Amino acid sequence: MSQRAFRWAGIAALLILMTRLASVAAQPLSNADTWFNLRLGADLGAPWHWADPPRWSTYATTDWVPTQPLAAAGMSAVERVAGLPGVAWLYGVGLLTFLLTVYGICRAYASPLIAALGTCLAVIGASGSLSARPQLVSLVLVPLVVHVWLRTQEDGRARWWLVPMTWLWAMCHGFWIVGVATGFVVTAGLLIAGPDRRQAARSAVIPLASLVVAALTPVGPKLLLTPFVVNDRAHLISEWQRASFASIDPWPATIMVLLAGALLASRKHLTVAEGLLIAMAAGGIVLNGRTMAIAGLIVVPLFVRALQERVSFPLDAESRAVELRRLWLTGAAMAVVLGVAVPHTADEPAKVPTAFDARLDAVRDGETVLNDPPAGSWLVWRHPQVNVVVDGLFDAYPVSHLERTLSVMQAQPGWQAYVARADPVLAVLAAGEPLVGALRDSGWRLVDEDAGYVLLEPAKSRQP
Repeated sequence: MSQRAFRWAGIAALLILMTRLASVAAQPLSNADTWFNLRLGADLGAPWHWADPPRWSTYATTDWVPTQPLAAAGMSAVERVAGLPGVAWLYGVGLLTFLLTVYGICRAYASPLIAALGTCLAVIGASGSLSARPQLVSLVLVPLVVHVWLRTQEDGRARWWLVPMTWLWAMCHGFWIVGVATGFVVTAGLLIAGPDRRQAARSAVIPLASLVVAALTPVGPKLLLTPFVVNDRAHLISEWQRASFASIDPWPATIMVLLAGALLASRKHLTVAEGLLIAMAAGGIVLNGRTMAIAGLIVVPLFVRALQERVSFPLDAESRAVELRRLWLTGAAMAVVLGVAVPHTADEPAKVPTAFDARLDAVRDGETVLNDPPAGSWLVWRHPQVNVVVDGLFDAYPVSHLERTLSVMQAQPGWQAYVARADPVLAVLAAGEPLVGALRDSGWRLVDEDAGYVLLEPAKSRQP
C-alpha cells in the first residue's frame, strides 16, 4: 500500500469509530448512574449549597461530598430544557469530543494510521466507562493533561492555565486528582533528570496550586478527602474492583504500556518522566476497573510515539491541522444529525420498569419501597417522593447498611428482619434476585413485570 493509502486507512477507521459512538448515543438512556446524577443536579441548587448535599433516603445517614456537582447540574439543566433526548444528545457530543480529543493528541506524535490505532485501543480500553455520566469529562481531560505535560517536558514552558482548569474539573468529576498526579509525576521526573531543574521547580508549583484551588471550590476542602471515602466502599462496587485478565478489558492498556516501555527504552528515548508516566499507567491497570480505563489514556501518546519511531510512515505534520479541522467539522455535523435523531430514538428510557410508574406515583411521600441499587437510582429520579432503601450513590450510605442490603438481595439469613424493619409498601427488584423468590414464598404478591424487574406488594398491602 502507498503512504497515501495508509493515511486514508487511518482516517477511515476513525470515521467508522465516530459513527459507531454516535449510534450508541442515539439509543435510549439506560445507565443507572445517569438517573441519580439527574436527580443530584436538580437537587443541589446554588453552588453555596454544594457542601451540604441532599439526602434521598432515611437510610442515607453518612456525611458525603458531591464530587461532580457542576457536571450533574449541567445534565439536569439540559434535561429540564430538552428532556431525555437532550441528555442523549449531550452524551453523544461528549463521546465525539472524547474520541476526537484522543485522536488529535495521538496525531501530534504519529501518522494518521498509527494515531487511529492508538485511539481505537484507548477507546476500547475505556469502553466500560463510556456512559452518560460526568466521568466523560475526565476521559476527555486526562489525555489532554498528559499531552500538555509532555509538551512542558519538551519546551520547559509552564502551562499555568492548568490551575483554573483543575478548579473547574474538580467540580465535574473526581478524577481531577489524576491530572494533578500527572503534574507531580512529570515534574518529579524533570527534577531528577531534566535539563533545567530550576524551570522544573517552577513547573512543580502548578500541581501544588491545583490542589489548593480544588480545596477552594464551593464544596470546600473536604473534596480532597473523597478518594479515601471511595476506598471504604470499593469492595461493593464492581467497577472499583480489580479487573480480571481473563477478560479483554485490561488488555488494550496493557499492550500499550508494554510496547511503549519496551520500544522507547530499547532506543534509549525514554526519559525519567515518561518512565514514571508508564509506571503510573501500569498501576492504574492493576488497581481497579475505573483506573484501568484511565491508564490507557495516560500511556497512549507514548505508545503512538514509540510506534511512529519504528515505522517509515511520514508524520505529515503540515496537513495535520487541516485534517483535524475537517474531522472536528465532521463531528459537528454528526452532532447535528444526532440532535435530529434523538427525539425519535431516545425519548424513553431503557432497562427501567416504566410500566410500574402509575403504581409508584401513588406511593405517599416518605413511604418505603424495597429495591436493589439499580432500581433505586431510577426511583430517586423518577419517583422522588419514595423512600428507597438504597440507590447507586453509595457514598451517602453507611458501609454496614450497604453490605447488609446487598446480602438481603441474596436472601441471606436475617432478610426477614430487615424487611420487617423497613416496612415497605412495595418492592421493585430485578426478576432473578433470590429475594424475589423468598418474598413470594412468604406471601408477597406479584403485581407486574417489566424490563427485567418485578413489582411486588406484601400480603397485607396498604394499597399505595
